[in-house]
Amino acid sequence: MSRDDLASDLTTAVAEDVTRPHWFVEIELDPTVYFTTWESITWPGVGAFLNTGLEVFLRDKERPQIEIFNEENAIGALFLASGGSGKPVRIWKAYRNDGSTSTLPGFAEPVLAFEGVTSGTAINDYVTVSCRRTEPLFTPRRYVSKPTFNHLPRPGTVIEMPNQKITLE
Repeated sequence: MSRDDLASDLTTAVAEDVTRPHWFVEIELDPTVYFTTWESITWPGVGAFLNTGLEVFLRDKERPQIEIFNEENAIGALFLASGGSGKPVRIWKAYRNDGSTSTLPGFAEPVLAFEGVTSGTAINDYVTVSCRRTEPLFTPRRYVSKPTFNHLPRPGTVIEMPNQKITLE
């Protein structure tokens, strides 16, 4: 590739429209809320996303930050009432196009950029929500007491408890 070819490719790339992703955020408060950096839009099967002056900072994919304009303190009150920590969060990124092959009209198919929980909230003119990834949850997550056994013993084993005996078959 010659220097002239590279220069023409670079000139063509610079002349194109700059595209910036549009963010779609779902936070499972009570009720679940949906925000977007684009105009308000309904994503069939997901929800109605509102444009509320949203900013998404995904510098660190493990700990993103979301800023939502706190118009008339409504968003801050919602976070205070629902609790601002430990709420599931999903953040999608999508680019504008004709949307002919997408589930979201007017956009390319959104890509899930982050899934985790809220880890803290600061409320001012903007509600700043810190997020973190979570490990997969397993059931049960809490134990009332130590388990009696971790693996089932062989058939015929008698398990004695204070009020009964159980014979495994």
